[in-house]
Parts: sequence; C-alpha cells; structure tokens
Amino acid sequence: MGGGGGGEDDDHHDESSSWQEKAARAKRKHRPSLKNWEVDGLAYSFPNYANSILESKFPYRSFRLVKTDYDDDDDDAREGGGKNNNMMTKDKVYGGGKQKKIMVEERRQSLECARRRHRSHRNQPKHTHNHDIDDDDNDAFNDNKDDNTEQQVVTYPVVLHASQTPPSVFHELYEAQCIPVIIRDIPLGYQHHHSHPASERGAMQARSSSSSNIEEKKNDGNDSDSDAHNSNKNNHNNVNGYHPIPNAFSSSHTTAATEVQTEWPALHRWTLPSLSTDTTLLDRPFKVGEDDDGHAVHMKLRHFLQYMQHNHDDSPLYIFDATFDEDKRGAARLLVDYTVPPYFNEDLMSLVGERRRPPYRWFLVGPTRSGTTVHIDPLGTSAWNTLIVGAKRWVLFPPHVPKSVVKGSKLILPGEDDEAIHYFTTILPRMKRRAAAVATMVNNCRSSHGTNGGRGRCDGGGCKDLGGYANFECYEFTQYPGETVFIPHGWWHAVLNLTDTVGITQNYCSRRNFDAVWTQARSGRKKMSCSWLRKLDVVYPDLAHRARELNARDGYVMLEEDSPAERAVRRERKRAERRARKEEKERRKKQEGEDKNKRQDQDHTQNHKQKEKWGDHRIAERRRNDVEGAEDGEGDAIMREVSPAET
Repeated sequence: MGGGGGGEDDDHHDESSSWQEKAARAKRKHRPSLKNWEVDGLAYSFPNYANSILESKFPYRSFRLVKTDYDDDDDDAREGGGKNNNMMTKDKVYGGGKQKKIMVEERRQSLECARRRHRSHRNQPKHTHNHDIDDDDNDAFNDNKDDNTEQQVVTYPVVLHASQTPPSVFHELYEAQCIPVIIRDIPLGYQHHHSHPASERGAMQARSSSSSNIEEKKNDGNDSDSDAHNSNKNNHNNVNGYHPIPNAFSSSHTTAATEVQTEWPALHRWTLPSLSTDTTLLDRPFKVGEDDDGHAVHMKLRHFLQYMQHNHDDSPLYIFDATFDEDKRGAARLLVDYTVPPYFNEDLMSLVGERRRPPYRWFLVGPTRSGTTVHIDPLGTSAWNTLIVGAKRWVLFPPHVPKSVVKGSKLILPGEDDEAIHYFTTILPRMKRRAAAVATMVNNCRSSHGTNGGRGRCDGGGCKDLGGYANFECYEFTQYPGETVFIPHGWWHAVLNLTDTVGITQNYCSRRNFDAVWTQARSGRKKMSCSWLRKLDVVYPDLAHRARELNARDGYVMLEEDSPAERAVRRERKRAERRARKEEKERRKKQEGEDKNKRQDQDHTQNHKQKEKWGDHRIAERRRNDVEGAEDGEGDAIMREVSPAET
C-alpha cells in the first residue's frame, strides 16, 4: 500500500512539474525581458478589486467632460458675493452673461436603469453624439436623478434582451448608429419571434423570480442594502462556480414573445470542469501569446488549465486562439458548440473564403487578472463577444477620443507595465484624474482671461491645448455569463477578466460598416480586396458600386485597375527586386565563406608558429608536469610557462 501511494505521488509530481515547465517556457517566449511575472504581487491584492466590482449594485459607469452653458451672475449669487458697484461686472468682461464651462459628469447605473434607457431610446429616431449637454447637476455620482433626467443623458452600453429585440431593430437603431450594446441570453437559444408589451414585463418578472440567475446581483437599487448584499454574494459564487445562466422564462411567457431554439452546447461543454475532462481538446495546443518575432506561442489545454488554477502571475497568459477551426480532427468541434447570432450573421468578408480572409474568430480562455490591452478592432470591423463562464470588466472610448489619450502613454511611470490589469487598476484612474484636472484648469483660465469676445475661448495659453482631453469620455461595465457585447467599429476598448472566463468572439463586416472596412482593407489587404471586389460584383452589385465610389472619392487605384502597361512595369520592377535580393544574398554568402576561410588560415598559421616556438616535445612535457603537479596537490603553487597553444 505504501509503495502504491508513493507511485501516485510521483506521478502527481511529474504532472505538476510538466505544466510548470510548459508554462515557464511559454512565458519566456512571450515576454523574454520579464524575469519575474509576480513582481507586483497582484494575485494577492486583485481579489479585493474584483469583489468590489462584482458586488456593486451599479455595474455600469460613465465618465465624461461635457460643456454646459454657465451663467456668471448665477455663480456670484450662489457664492453670496453679488455684484460690486466699484468693480467691473463679469458681463462687461465676457461680453455676455453666459459662457461655456467644462463639467465633469460621472454616473453609475444599475441594470434596471440601463434597461429603462433602452426602452426610452427606442422612441428616438436617430442617435447623435451630443457633447454639449445642459446639466446643472455636477454631483460626482448622479444616482438619484429621476427617469426623465436620465433619459436625456447619452450613456453606453445599451442593454437589450434577445427575446425582445429583433435583428432589424438592432441593425437600424444600434449597429447603424455605432452604439455599443449588451444583448442578454443569446446562448440560451432565444430568438425574437414577435413582441408584445406584456411579454417583456412577464419575462422580467420570471427572471427576477429565479434565485439562481446570475443577473440577481445587478438589482435596480430599490432593494434594501442587506438584500442587495446577499444577492451579490450568491451570484458572485455563481460566477466563480462556472454555472451557465438557467432558463428563467416559463413557457407561458415565451410563447407570447419568443420562439425557443436549441441552446448552445457550449453552455455545458465550455465550463471549466467539462473542459478539464474533454479528451478531444486536452492535448490540442492553443495560442497563449506571441514572441518578439510575431510567432505564436502555444500550450496544450491540459497544461493551461492547470496553470490557470495555480498561477500567481500579475498578468497571466491568455488563450486567444484563432486557428481552432483549422484542426479538423479535434478543436474544430468548437464550431458546432455555438451559433453566430442572427444579429451578426451578415458577414460580407466571408465571400473571399476562409483561406484568404484575415483571422476573425477566437476561442477565449482567460485566467483571473488576464485581459487585452486597449485597442481598436482591425480593418474597420465590428465585433461581438459572448461570455459563457466568468465575468469580464470592459472600458470603452468613443472614436473621437485621441489614441494618445486612450493609450495613456504619458501617464505610465518608468518601470510600470501597461498590461490590462495595470491599465484598469492604475492607468485608467490616472486618466480620469487628468481629465478632471484639465477641466478645472480650463475653467480657471477662462475665469481669469475671459472668453475672447464671447467666442468661448480664452486668451490664456493653457486653454488652447487641452492635451487631447477635450470631450473626453469613457464607459465601464461588467459582462456576465450569457451576455453578448457588441463593439462598433472605431471604438477603443480594453477587457480585464475578473474571474476565470471562457467565451467566443468574432469580427465581421456588414452593410452598416462596409465603408469603414473597405477603405481600410483596400490598402491593408490589397490582394484580398481585389478578390473581394470581384465577388461583390456577382453577389452584391450595389456594394461593389459603393466600393468603386469610395475609390473614386479618395483617388485610390487598386491593383487590378492599373493599365496593362502599368502592370507590366510593376511586374518587371518586382522581378528586378527579386533578382537584386537574390544577388545580394549570394554575395553575402560568398563573403561569409571567404571570411571564414580567412579566419581558418589565420588560426592555422598562428598554431604553426606556436608549435615552431615551443616544439611538440616541450608541450608534451609541460602537460605531464601539470598532471603530476595536480596529483601531488602542488599544481597551483608551481610557477610555469603556459603555451599559448594550450589556452
């Protein structure tokens, strides 16, 4: 019995050392300059940060700088100073009673508040980015505003439900207007059939009555603090326990508004316990990073799951694999575990085929504290991201916020990192403080120098350059299991895994973002764009016509639109470049061979001269003396000559 137990311990030790070695090798390849992945000890401090977000009643937050009409006379009255007859009034200095003042608007929202915004937004014919909102209330967190005031404020994302939102409404009101959206319960298989006002109320009541539903933690703020705390605690356990969202809709409600479809197999197959026993996937390598040359770094799933469970890295490795669909024997099975939602099934780039198109779908397995740094999706594509297990924290920046501000490069101190966890916990708070400081500086400068004849711009040098923070805004929210996030093209976003997560994401091109994708793809993927245009001529002639209109507008000439003479010149130029590269390679190879032969000749000549100086018999004698001296323990104390040929 004792021997058997020892053998099991040895096997366990070998298995443990195996995943540790694989993880260490992957980390060396991914970030060779980082010697200590636990240097900041975030594995011990991060739980408090994550719990504060997961247990909050307000998972949606916004931070904006807005311009408001500001009455200087009212300001004097509020300060109790009034007007002094011995002083020049501000009306005379500013040339008017009102000026534009930059205010910091920071808000928190509950789930129910976000849903009310959705219902009010559906009555608006068109969305516009309004940065000049008149709002006298400058509280740091406006949680107690009435519904009418809240409906006037532009905030994101909009929260929808799959059973109540047909694709046509999503396309017209949200995708076409580039509005970020969260669509709930798509993996449960709900697809909009026809809507009825009573059905939405019934569905919400059914959902609120389900004690195991993950959304209980996002209450509407009307419950007592103790009830909210208990609800948050229970659902936090659900997030970490990897339980998929249960079906909270009874048949009496779903028959009126929805048609129940087959739920995604991923709800059961992609939980961490299921993945740890999935023999089809365990021995399949998945991409966990890239080396300095852009080559993929892989780990087997069985090793990565153990690494996920035991690592203490500040910013762990992250499975972000786009090649699982190429493994026909194993990992391609993931394709049948989910279905592209009807909101995003118009994928125009699929016309060029899987081989030609750039990577566009990724299987995601992220440990706690891992994430993606702030970025824009490539080639003007939009993206959707469905979460099956865990919780993610997102931050969004509209397209008008400059890259220099979003990246926060000027806010990173020497020695600090810019990984997702550092971005959320350190850089983003600094960014907000900098934006608030800029607003204060501008307002003080305008008060001191005036508004330049009432044009709203002071003469002080400090106001002319806001450092890119003019109209700054960002939106943070938490994504829970069963929720699908839609990110419009051009929006900056970063993601941090608050818990261990599993999900799927895809980038796509539809009619709503075709202009943005085409203008970037034609220069970024020239050959693919030529093939794409030929396919569009056959399948979507109207879009092919639109592509050529965009080319004419920008004066862009595609490869296949060149004249025969121009194509011949280009081909000859490429041939000449290839010949030149080949000749240069042969010349370098010949030169390296000559240098090697020269070094060998020099070494041979030097050795020959040394032998002539010392003689073979003297070299042999010295070696014998060295051996005898070492045996007697006196070798180190004997002063002797050493032949250069021996060194």
